[in-house]
Amino acid sequence: MYSIYADGICIYNDAFALDNMKVIDPKLTLEDNAAGSLSMILPPSNIGYGTIIRMVSDISVHKDGEEIWAGRVLSEDKDFWNNRVLYCEGELAFLNDSTQPPAEYYGQTVRGFLETLINIHNSKVADDKQFTIGSVTVTDSDGSVTVTDSDDPLYRYTNYEKTIECINEKLVKKLGGHLRIRKV
Repeated sequence: MYSIYADGICIYNDAFALDNMKVIDPKLTLEDNAAGSLSMILPPSNIGYGTIIRMVSDISVHKDGEEIWAGRVLSEDKDFWNNRVLYCEGELAFLNDSTQPPAEYYGQTVRGFLETLINIHNSKVADDKQFTIGSVTVTDSDGSVTVTDSDDPLYRYTNYEKTIECINEKLVKKLGGHLRIRKV
């Protein structure tokens, strides 16, 4: 059973056919190392039609009562029938809301560099768009070595890139690994 919530209010549940919870053509796309997306069409009869605010409202998708994706409305249109056509981006896209200042980083571990990037991001965004670092383990490109906090230091630099670009270009593409959001 799938459900969609907007700011904690259920606006869609595939087990119920209520007019105030009708959503047309919902499509969830989950991606590896990317934010993923949700698109949907809200008819005027939907309970969330007048309350969802672009870039503000929290949208989440649940499967069997467990959250599998969360994000925000990135863009919207209205169709001929006055339905709201919404396109949502996942929480990982919050890392697009900040840029990294010009800096040179040498002697930091993978975790240390990632923590620096996230701390800078967190200092520039609202509390509900902040992240905390969990476990950091990546494998060398040939699959032979696991890079942890005790391994050789990194040399990296930043220059006004978006935080997500820094993480992907300077860590994920060079060292491998997967970005994943967990709520604990």
